[in-house]
Amino acid sequence: MNTPLYRFAHSRRIITPFVEHYGCGWFDGGCFIFARALQLWLGGRLAVIVRRELLYEQAFDHVVLSLPDSNDSQKFLYVDADGVATGEELLECWRTHNRLPNATLEDPADRVRFVGHLEKESWASWLAEELKTRFGMPKRLDLHYVLGRTQTQEQRMKNYMSLAVTPSRNAKPRTAKRDPNLDQCGTCDNARVVPHPDQDKAESLVIPCPDCSQITRPIRRKYLADPTACPWCGGAIQADAAPDVDEGVVTQEIDCTECNRRWFDLYRLADMRPL
Repeated sequence: MNTPLYRFAHSRRIITPFVEHYGCGWFDGGCFIFARALQLWLGGRLAVIVRRELLYEQAFDHVVLSLPDSNDSQKFLYVDADGVATGEELLECWRTHNRLPNATLEDPADRVRFVGHLEKESWASWLAEELKTRFGMPKRLDLHYVLGRTQTQEQRMKNYMSLAVTPSRNAKPRTAKRDPNLDQCGTCDNARVVPHPDQDKAESLVIPCPDCSQITRPIRRKYLADPTACPWCGGAIQADAAPDVDEGVVTQEIDCTECNRRWFDLYRLADMRPL
């Protein structure tokens, strides 16, 4: 994605403090906070992308902001960290690019779904002010131009084909091969890497995609299945500080004693029982 909203949302000044605090980005855990920030800024209501098998559960796959379409009173526009999309464009993106062929759009979102998700009003308020400072208060008729439009698969292919150039007569043919050992980023579908923080192991270990989130979906699944070891190197882990309790959410800083990676464990209040 290369929309103005995407570039803003994934700029280091905006995304870095969020990733450092929660260990996730806007598409792998922080979507509710981003959508809530959009709501505080532009109004509207929250909608969700949810797989069919989760329709009758307290769960969702992604949260977006829903706004009436000024060009068609019967339709809505949907905004997330990618940009602005129609309902059809949003579903196509999730069914193709995000590989959820049975994704559905629920608008408005059933509030009972919002259980156990990452939610922090102070973060959403800060982000809403940043959005207002960067983009002002755009009219809904201008949202596509100000924030950028989410591309469909067909549009991405057209743009890709338009970049084709005739090779120089003296150019040598080259074949780019992707390293099969790189962990694909669950946020941006890329595999950019940087050196490992432990210089003694820098030749063999790397951190996936620092531009979006250092915690990819495979890493998250591995850690949640076994939270007793580092999901990257399998080393011993330890709590680096006392738990931080705030409005029913507990965060605790964790680090690996072998590869020096650090992240936050997130706990959320699930129930209460009598003494």
